[in-house]
Amino acid sequence: SVEMLTNAIAEIRTYGEGFVIVDQAPNLLDTAAIRNTNTKIILRLPESSDREITGGSVALKEQQFGELSRLPTGVAAVYQNDWQEAVLCSLPKYEVEAEGQSGKETASFLEARKKQSRELLHLLLKKQLTQEEARTLPEKIRVSNASAKIRKDLIMYFSSKNQKYEWAVADYINKNFALEDVFRGTSRCSGLEQLAAIMSQNLEEEFSGFDQQEMLLILYYICRIEHEKHPENQAIEQLRTEYLKERVV
Repeated sequence: SVEMLTNAIAEIRTYGEGFVIVDQAPNLLDTAAIRNTNTKIILRLPESSDREITGGSVALKEQQFGELSRLPTGVAAVYQNDWQEAVLCSLPKYEVEAEGQSGKETASFLEARKKQSRELLHLLLKKQLTQEEARTLPEKIRVSNASAKIRKDLIMYFSSKNQKYEWAVADYINKNFALEDVFRGTSRCSGLEQLAAIMSQNLEEEFSGFDQQEMLLILYYICRIEHEKHPENQAIEQLRTEYLKERVV
């Protein structure tokens, strides 16, 4: 658990003449970089190709690969080359205040980051951009806190709005917005319309400033992520394909 991860990090520091590689898209790394690293710390991976590469590198069985897409926030699969198998570690939330920075300044920084995420999402949801928006969008994506793969797919596939673009937007929303309460109170829904209404209500505060059409599109993308995490819940995919798709795509 936490002790094992602490020991693993200590070993990195002790024999630390090597280096640390951090990336949110393992399938973009050279295979030698994955093969020749000793300690591997894997957080949730929604992309199937990422799970196959990293799952194989830490001696997981094929049927375990899918579990990497369901890891909760703060839980990692950790593996070292001399271990027989990977272990799951649950980590406490780490909070730190930058040196010389007050709590008020920290809150201001987080609010600015949230505003930036909202502004970019508004653009990503638009079907038609103005010339000025189209000119500045690639740079806004490049300076966002999305992974390299998400940034690449957002820029490359914005015009076509294909499936890769949809997954990139879904991953961007999942990373930058709080979705924990999205299904609160939905267990007794009598139909897809009611399900969409309750989910929209649950997300009203998190996505304040987004209009009704944008909210339907946000739900469409969220359903992509949630269906992957909960494939047994068919109502999620039905909501996306039978109710939301015809209204927003």
